[in-house]
Amino acid sequence: MREIWRDTAIATVGLVAAIDYVIALRPWYRSWGATPAESGRGLSGDGLIAEPKAVMTRAITIHAPPDDVWPEVVELAAAIGGGLARFNPPHALVLYHERATGPGCVTRTSRAFVLEEDALGATRLIVRTRVAFAGGARQAIARHAREPFEFLAERRRLLELRRRGAQRLLHLPV
Repeated sequence: MREIWRDTAIATVGLVAAIDYVIALRPWYRSWGATPAESGRGLSGDGLIAEPKAVMTRAITIHAPPDDVWPEVVELAAAIGGGLARFNPPHALVLYHERATGPGCVTRTSRAFVLEEDALGATRLIVRTRVAFAGGARQAIARHAREPFEFLAERRRLLELRRRGAQRLLHLPV
């Protein structure tokens, strides 16, 4: 009897954690820093993956003009990899990547970096990632399991870009 209660408690905690992840945590990290308007509008490159299984729109304000931020974005995009799909300096850069992830499984990813200048001359950098994959439940579970780690890496890169923009504004060495 005691084992049944223990198993029920463990299952309940797991279910509550999964619900919390889906309802609260996942939407937060999928739209980190982006306004609802930024998340909801179309961006360059959205048409590359018509029916994505996952869409992440993240954004950050960088206190430097787009012309100064652009080289950093190009460097970041080169480090991420993928084929160049669209290139409109200094406003948009879109990457596209397709890779086999197992027998009969293909993952397609587009990543758009959109730079917009605000009224004060700062840059709003919006990064949208769209992912589509073919495969079964195992492929979907693996994709969702990677998302938090991919978020942490992207957040770190965006915060680093903001730090460098602030250093340029203060005329400090980057």
